[in-house]
Amino acid sequence: MTDSVFKKATMQTLNLTSMRTPDLNFFSSTRRTTAAAAGPVEGTGAAIPPPPPPPPVSAPSSPASFTSGLTGLLGSRSTSPAPPPPPPPPAPPVAKESGGYSAAARTQVLVELLGEDIDKLTDAGDATDQGEPDLDADVLSRVDEDLSQVQDNDDLKEVLDKGADLKDYSTKLQLQLSQVEEELVRDYVAKVPELIDLEKKIDACESFLAKMATLLGGFQRDLGHVSQEIAVLQQRSSALGVQHANRAALQGKLSAVLDGTVISPDLIHKVVEAEVNELYLPVIAELNAKMVFVKDNKDSHIRAFKDAGPELERLRNKAAEKIREFFLDKFKALRQANTNIQMIQANVLLRFKPLNVFLANWHPEVAQEVRQHYVNLVARYFQAQFERYLKGMAKVLHPVADRTDVIAAEEARDLGSSVMAFFKAPVSALTNTTTASAVTGATGTAGPNLYALGDRARVVQDMDAPAIMTHVADEHGLRYPLEAVVRSVLRMVVDSASTEYTFDADFFVNQRKKLGSPTVIAHAVFQQVMEPSLKAVGSAVLGWAAGSYDALGLALAVKAHDRHVQLLEARGVQIASLVTFMATMQGQCMDRYRIVMGYHAESLRRSKAVAKEVHPHYITRRYAELASSILVIDVPPLVAPLQTVRDECEAFLKRLGAQQGNKLDEFVFLINNYDLVANILEVRTAAAPLSPLTMDYVDAALAPALGYLITFVEETEAQVPLDGVPASAFEPVVHRFNSEWRTLLSDLAAETLRRFSNFRHGAVVVQAVLSQIVVYWQRFHVLLDKRFGKGPAPFKTQPIGPQNVMVEIKKYKAPGGVGAAGAAAWSRG
Repeated sequence: MTDSVFKKATMQTLNLTSMRTPDLNFFSSTRRTTAAAAGPVEGTGAAIPPPPPPPPVSAPSSPASFTSGLTGLLGSRSTSPAPPPPPPPPAPPVAKESGGYSAAARTQVLVELLGEDIDKLTDAGDATDQGEPDLDADVLSRVDEDLSQVQDNDDLKEVLDKGADLKDYSTKLQLQLSQVEEELVRDYVAKVPELIDLEKKIDACESFLAKMATLLGGFQRDLGHVSQEIAVLQQRSSALGVQHANRAALQGKLSAVLDGTVISPDLIHKVVEAEVNELYLPVIAELNAKMVFVKDNKDSHIRAFKDAGPELERLRNKAAEKIREFFLDKFKALRQANTNIQMIQANVLLRFKPLNVFLANWHPEVAQEVRQHYVNLVARYFQAQFERYLKGMAKVLHPVADRTDVIAAEEARDLGSSVMAFFKAPVSALTNTTTASAVTGATGTAGPNLYALGDRARVVQDMDAPAIMTHVADEHGLRYPLEAVVRSVLRMVVDSASTEYTFDADFFVNQRKKLGSPTVIAHAVFQQVMEPSLKAVGSAVLGWAAGSYDALGLALAVKAHDRHVQLLEARGVQIASLVTFMATMQGQCMDRYRIVMGYHAESLRRSKAVAKEVHPHYITRRYAELASSILVIDVPPLVAPLQTVRDECEAFLKRLGAQQGNKLDEFVFLINNYDLVANILEVRTAAAPLSPLTMDYVDAALAPALGYLITFVEETEAQVPLDGVPASAFEPVVHRFNSEWRTLLSDLAAETLRRFSNFRHGAVVVQAVLSQIVVYWQRFHVLLDKRFGKGPAPFKTQPIGPQNVMVEIKKYKAPGGVGAAGAAAWSRG
């Protein structure tokens, strides 16, 4: 298609497009005009310049300009109100084909845009350009391409779908654009002063920013110079730091070498000439440091070590010689008899412990010599002290018993008249007796009781009391039993061993690992020091225990050993030899205790004593006091020998009971003796035989006076059924019991209380006897009910009721109630 065909349509399209877009160059030129050059605008006071002439329209260089013009014409809509033009006659609707608009619609668009008949244009084109393609095909294809590009525009679709006149639509759009343009111009003119002020401010800011840029540029140049200088300083600082570290390391090594090898004349003078005292300790510490340094660096190839070695060796020998003389001189004080060794150890030897450590490290031979000298002197010191103390304790030891003082020994003849009075004393007098003091004077007052613990229990309570002072005891004529002497000796041993072990562990510390633990030397020193003393103590205690027949004293000595072993453990003294010594001494006392308890058991087995009455025997009281004392001491191994004595005592009482004239007296005798043991022990172990013995006594006591009732009840209960028992067999029993039951209760209660008048158990026995009467009478009533029914019996006199008998028995009830024996009597029925 030639350019002449589209020229007219293109020109019209471009004109419409230029009218839609305002010329912005106009607004740019307006900024530079004054407000007076423009005429006033109504409502704003600004001048509205005349609209500029439209720019010239150049012919399109290609058919594509047609598309852009059409798009500019149809692509925007103005919302400003405008009077609508008169409606054109309705055009036929544009038919759409699949994928676009139909050929008729495209032709209509061209006709309306070009304003001429498409056929005329086609003919003109054919006349000028022969041989070109057909107008319909070419034009319609281009229109179709343009329509396909804008077919998504809703406004264009709406116009085309309605078949509206495009010229009218274009005219309406031009009017709207003109109105919008006028409004924009008025707004722009109103903002001209503000834009001028804004331009001035922008110019000022640009000037200030230019100055700041110049200033910052200068700063940047200065900072660059400073950064270079800092980098130089960092390099110099790193170099100086490396030099300082190297010099410090070298100085440390050189200082250590100099301190360890340089021997000042002052040090030599002090080691050789100075007196050994507290000021000598820093000198030895300095010498020790130099010797340690040379020894640790002996493999280093430093010539100074070879020069310092011989000089240090001479100083070592000289220091060892002076230290040896110092310690030997201090040990001389231990040879005096009344020297307080603990004061010398704490105030002298421990203060100079570094000297002994120096000897142990650098001169073991001299250290061994000093240590052995100490062991010999202190061992003799302790041995002398203990031997002197043991002799003094042997003088104040009071033998409480001898070979004849056994539990079954007969009482002295001069006391025979008071024996009966003693055992007939009130119960409170027998159960609350006091024993003599464990400590007796030289005046010959009564010594400790052989069987009752009494005041001897103070040894257990005051186990940690100070040891006995022998000179004070001898001066006042005081005497002590075995347990007090043994406790005092053990206290001396524990105190001496504790202080000596504490000193040895602190002073004689093993510095050589190849010898073992740090305390190996201390253990050896302690054993050598204490061995002679422990032998002397063990021999003395063994002699005292072997000659003792005091079972309580031996038992208390065993208790004392237990307590002092615990004391050693609490003080941290765990020496095998000392533990063995304590166990050996305790074993010796325990063996002797078993032997003495065997003597007591043998005496009971061979005793020829007789029981002249039913009251408790004096041997029973001895056993009860001995057993109670052993149980109070509370050492488990002591109980087994006591059990042997208990068995022999029980057999002894049974033999004495058999000597009574009848069974009733035998039971009374046994009950009284067991009751005494129970009251003293106040435990259930000895009270166990009381219940069966009480019931045996009840049966024996009721047999003479109530035998007819007992025999009838037991024989009749064996007969089943009771229809064969005649009423005449029941009636004599009823008649006799009704006539004498009150008298029977009174007589039995009085007789029982007479037999058991001295003991609390007598009231219990009375209740058991009277309760058993009720039991038999109730059993008799049960037989009556079975034989004659619940109604009255066919007797002239009806039997008294059991309730009446029980009410009468309550008159004889003990304040403490019926008790275990009475309850057993009730349950027996």
